[in-house]
Amino acid sequence: RQIKSFVTSLARATVEGAAVKEHEQAPPLPVDTVCAIEGLCTSAHMLPLRVFAGVVCLCIHGVKRWADVQHVTKVTHTCDGVMLKTYKSKRKDKPLLWAALRRGFLEDGVWAEAFEATCLIAGLPKDDFLVLRPTADLQSFTRFPAGWSDANRCLHALLVLAGMEALEATRYSMHSCRHVYPTCAYQLLFPP
Repeated sequence: RQIKSFVTSLARATVEGAAVKEHEQAPPLPVDTVCAIEGLCTSAHMLPLRVFAGVVCLCIHGVKRWADVQHVTKVTHTCDGVMLKTYKSKRKDKPLLWAALRRGFLEDGVWAEAFEATCLIAGLPKDDFLVLRPTADLQSFTRFPAGWSDANRCLHALLVLAGMEALEATRYSMHSCRHVYPTCAYQLLFPP
C-alpha cells in the first residue's frame, strides 16, 4: 500500500506542476558589451581570457554555437574574415566551412588580429579542437579540451571585466553570442 501511495503521489506531482519546463532562450549580448569583449581580445590580463574573448567573438561574428567553434580543425585568417573548418556540427556528417566577420563592431578588426596572435602564443588550435580548458584561477590552460561550462565561466568573467554586474552576467551563456546578429537584424526590421 505504501508503494502504491508513493507512486500515485509521484505521478500526481508530475502532472500537477513538477513537470520539466522549457528553458528560456538565452538573451543576446548587448552591442556595447560585444564591443568591450572585442577590446578584451587585446587587453584581458590573462591568456585564457584573451583566447576566450576571441572565441566569444567567433561565436558572435560567425553566428555559431559553442560546439561549432570548439570542434574547429583549421583556422585561416584573411583580410575580410576568419575562415574555419568544423568537423562536428549539428546534424552534419561532413566538415563544415564557415567564416566570422573580421571587422566586428569596433570596425578595425582588432579582435581577429589579437585572437590570431593569442592563439599562436597558446599553441592553439589543436588537431581536433580549438580551445583548452582553463585552470580554476583562469591563469593558464590544462591539457584537456574546454567544455560548455568552461566557456560559460570564461564568458561570465569577460562580462564582469566588460563592466557588467556579476549577477547580471550569469543570465548570459554561450548561446547568447549566437543571438546577437539575428536580434540586431530583427530590431532593424530586416526581413527574416
